[in-house]
Amino acid sequence: MKNGINTTLISIRRMGKTGLIHHFFHYLSQESNIDTLFVDLFETKNLSEFIGKFASAIFEKHKNK
Repeated sequence: MKNGINTTLISIRRMGKTGLIHHFFHYLSQESNIDTLFVDLFETKNLSEFIGKFASAIFEKHKNK
């Protein structure tokens, strides 16, 4: 995150990739003023579904603001 290099996380199923991402997001929220958003896009089939999932995640994250 700090050096600005894009990173791809690749592994076989059930190896903890999502857990690692959630742990990293929690670390970022504790250590810095970075706002994170996790959206599982696996179920989306088209742009409309992607936009719906993305918007729902944003609204859910910021519903109290």
